Amino acid sequence: MTGTYPARLIDAVLEAGAKEEQAAWTAWTVLYFLLWLVQEEQAAPGRFDDRPAGAVDAGTHPAGRP
Repeated sequence: MTGTYPARLIDAVLEAGAKEEQAAWTAWTVLYFLLWLVQEEQAAPGRFDDRPAGAVDAGTHPAGRP
């Protein structure tokens, strides 16, 4: 087993009893969905307001402020 995330995901699906082809397609589907979800979330302009930045106190969380 290699240390890459896809290889570990495939190994986990194989250990759950899936055949090799099914494990490969499952891993591809999960990773494709994850990449799509990240892209959609990052592409949503103006979706968040300033509440998270206002909730972080610069005294207790100095790394959380620009």
